[in-house]
Amino acid sequence: MFHRVPVLACSAALSLSPVQVHADVFSLWGAGATGVAEAGARSAIASDGTAVHHNPAGLAFGQGEDAEVGMLLTTSRLRAANRPVDLDQRMGIVGSTSFSPTLLYSLSLRIGFLFHTPSGAMLRVRTREAHAPQFPYYDNRSQRLVAVPGLGLRPVRWLGLGASLDALAGLTGTARLRPGPRGASEPAVNQQVYPSLRPSFGFRFDPYPRWHLAAMYRGAFAVNLETRTEATVAGVPLEAQVRQAHALYDPASLVLGAAWTPTRRLSVELDVGYHRWSRYQGPLLQARAELPGVRAEPSARLPSFRDTTSARLGGSTRVLGGAHQLRVRGGFGVESSMLGNERQGQTNLVDGARLVVAGGLSYEQPEALLGGMLVATLGVQLHHLPERSWAKVACQAAPCPADTTVGPEASAPSEGITDPGYPTLRGGGQVLAGVVSLGGRW
Repeated sequence: MFHRVPVLACSAALSLSPVQVHADVFSLWGAGATGVAEAGARSAIASDGTAVHHNPAGLAFGQGEDAEVGMLLTTSRLRAANRPVDLDQRMGIVGSTSFSPTLLYSLSLRIGFLFHTPSGAMLRVRTREAHAPQFPYYDNRSQRLVAVPGLGLRPVRWLGLGASLDALAGLTGTARLRPGPRGASEPAVNQQVYPSLRPSFGFRFDPYPRWHLAAMYRGAFAVNLETRTEATVAGVPLEAQVRQAHALYDPASLVLGAAWTPTRRLSVELDVGYHRWSRYQGPLLQARAELPGVRAEPSARLPSFRDTTSARLGGSTRVLGGAHQLRVRGGFGVESSMLGNERQGQTNLVDGARLVVAGGLSYEQPEALLGGMLVATLGVQLHHLPERSWAKVACQAAPCPADTTVGPEASAPSEGITDPGYPTLRGGGQVLAGVVSLGGRW
């Protein structure tokens, strides 16, 4: 019974978390140190708690119980418009667990949990100014608390079905400023929190003992943050609205995977994905103000986003056996860019085709942790974005086209331009992530 203590403790902590938030930190790097070390190519082979992200159907192929906790560190060397573009979140705690409920053991049903706890605030949404250089693929994708449950069922020996659920709270409401009984203006704030849910589904098919096939679908996810302000000043009604329709956005994704495990010493995995970024409405905060006879709308126009495809190859091999086992892990991947060559006006959004290189080590010692196997894993992953450029054009005469940049004087829009990306927006660089984890299997 003692070996169940860390597993049940981890499960209880996750189930009692006050906030459940989707965090795309796992879509960026993969789940767990193993996922990071193998470039995220784990949809057809993961069977521990990290399968909640990679493919919850894999939970059904796991055995016993497992628990893992680790520290995630990230650093950025991204640059755009000749200036560094840093990531907000540099450190967080990640972990996972999975187990088979005793009462349902005969049904080959397994439950898993996956979590990420960032340092500092549990949730932070950062909105940059419209003209600020930024990488929308990485912004706001790692600074959130996440606690995602998953379920895997194995109706027959060669087939697994699974589902997981992400939940996040959105915010909408109104703030009013009205004259009170004594003539002074009095505020009244009415904000409502509502849930946004995104289920994910997957299956795993093992046609032969050494071959594993998988498919995983994750629905699109977005949170609407909106505040309307109404006020009456000297009898004049004023109204302003601030809104971000696609905060914390994650595109709908379809991942197909295959894994080959010819021996206990070797595994090779391949994941191919399609990600629907074309539905993204962008990272900018939209502001609108209205008063009698005047209406101000946002003037910045976002470039269109496009769907991306990805391919990730990973694997591991055991180099030491016996009482002390050591596995070497590695991976490589590519993903196309969510931004095309469309000319931008006031915005300076940057993205490029990603090259992913990953590696790591796993040390395993049987019967070293409460009668179970002690597992220590190190995973490192590098994203490289080759420098890319977009030409920007100054407006010559009003009215200015949306794909041009302008100066402060309406009579001479091509003069005094302070756009940091003008006349050529260039950007690229690297993002590095590493995870060190410690866990056990029973």
